[in-house]
Amino acid sequence: MTLTIAALEPLFHQPTVLATSARQLDLELVLMSWARQWNHDWHSQLPELGTSIGWGDVRIAHALTFDGGVYAVAIWTRPMAANRMAHPADHMVELRRLAIPDYSPKYTASRMLGQMERWYKRERTECRLLSYQMTDVHSGTIYKAANWHQASTQTTHAAWGNHTLWDTPDAETSPKIRWERQIRKCDAVKVEEPQLAV
Repeated sequence: MTLTIAALEPLFHQPTVLATSARQLDLELVLMSWARQWNHDWHSQLPELGTSIGWGDVRIAHALTFDGGVYAVAIWTRPMAANRMAHPADHMVELRRLAIPDYSPKYTASRMLGQMERWYKRERTECRLLSYQMTDVHSGTIYKAANWHQASTQTTHAAWGNHTLWDTPDAETSPKIRWERQIRKCDAVKVEEPQLAV
């Protein structure tokens, strides 16, 4: 299995020549430390990640790049509320953050979801992708466009899962929709571990 790391210096790399179409953007596997910094710079609601960004064996970070510039970042871990799921935790990965700077072209989010789904199909063995939408600030358009389905809705302001694992009080109390995307049949799978250093 071949992994690539974007050759990006310094940590924040605003492009000098902007991409004009999301189709120009390519997916790269990047260091988690870089992803945390870009998320801090770009995420409008949850710029911080807790000291423990997740539990379990998966910490994966992706970026969309073009001509040395970075246009989006995503962070994946094992599900934070795996005890609420119908499938074992090692069958799933959760999109914990997706952050996009203002200069990115239209449809960057949809491009990234599609590229990451193809990466998971090609490079990993999990069968299901999931993500939580904060309903008070987002409408879920990117998930609908990428053919994800709405798996559950939380309408009350109650903590999900283990309190110590959530990143901020806002992340814990905002009403949420859980979106899921099944990318292959959920048989008993053994997950490979193509991990980058943190």
